[in-house]
Amino acid sequence: LVSRFHEAVRIVDTLLRHGSATFTGRHYRLKDAHLRPRSLQTPRPPLTLGAHQTRMLRICAEFADRWNSFGTVAEMRERNQILDAHCAALGRDPRTISRSFYGWASKMAEQGLPDPWASVNAFEDVIGRYAEVGVHEFIIDQPAPEQFPILEKVAADVIPKLGAPSGSSVKGATP
Repeated sequence: LVSRFHEAVRIVDTLLRHGSATFTGRHYRLKDAHLRPRSLQTPRPPLTLGAHQTRMLRICAEFADRWNSFGTVAEMRERNQILDAHCAALGRDPRTISRSFYGWASKMAEQGLPDPWASVNAFEDVIGRYAEVGVHEFIIDQPAPEQFPILEKVAADVIPKLGAPSGSSVKGATP
């Protein structure tokens, strides 16, 4: 399955960059395939790839503009290190890949983390722990309706103060 995914990403990358592709691989074959309409973004729109294991992280190192994963802080640290090593092996600056985390608030307690929507401090704690291991973007599931006031405080007070570098963001579902 990983080799099939790798070929598919190679094809998509080529089509987006060049508008056409001829490809002969183990899983896919294209002859003079065209992408219409062409993308307005050059060289192509950013690719976000999700990966957790070494072989998939290698594909991210080769093609991704943004990598997304989920897991514990320790898992994200380890995956970031693996991704960095793959980038080094390819001669790619690992800082050219944004690192994003998808978090389910309901599962964070299982990982020893607070529910990020429990309080402003809990949100800052969760974001801070993942940021320390190299995560730049955060996608966290929607809070319960009774937690919307926390979401509003986070959006108004915390996110603007994070001083996120260009291209980084914190995303949460809005009520």
